[in-house]
Amino acid sequence: MTKGITRRTRQAAAGCVAMTGLAAALILIAIGVIVSIAVSSFFDRPEPSEEERFGKQSGLTLYRLRLAAQDGRLTEAEIAHAAGGNWTSKRDQDTTHVVVGYEPGPVCYQFEVPVPPDPKTSVRRERLRQCPVFDEQGSTAD
Repeated sequence: MTKGITRRTRQAAAGCVAMTGLAAALILIAIGVIVSIAVSSFFDRPEPSEEERFGKQSGLTLYRLRLAAQDGRLTEAEIAHAAGGNWTSKRDQDTTHVVVGYEPGPVCYQFEVPVPPDPKTSVRRERLRQCPVFDEQGSTAD
């Protein structure tokens, strides 16, 4: 004789379904609480200081100039992409000097790229006390 579904097994199955549903509901509530805390904490962060913001911007320019110099040449288009704003460049025998102005400020940094650049080129950066005057195209006005 085959054992059929009894009242006892129906109650056990119903209890398992109820516990699974309760566990899923608790997990969803926990995820909701965690997300709401994370989102509100994200918007409560203070604005970064100007020094920090300019440091990050100049760091990105430094990184992009290093990448651009890896192929052994540094073009004006590569400098424009790295600078992303007002900039000027001056080349001499040993070094390419790039001055980039960041807003608001203005705050300027000078980057020095050795000539010829190579994959291990170390680009130097220095914050300038005074910015040159930039024209509309991004280079310096004469």
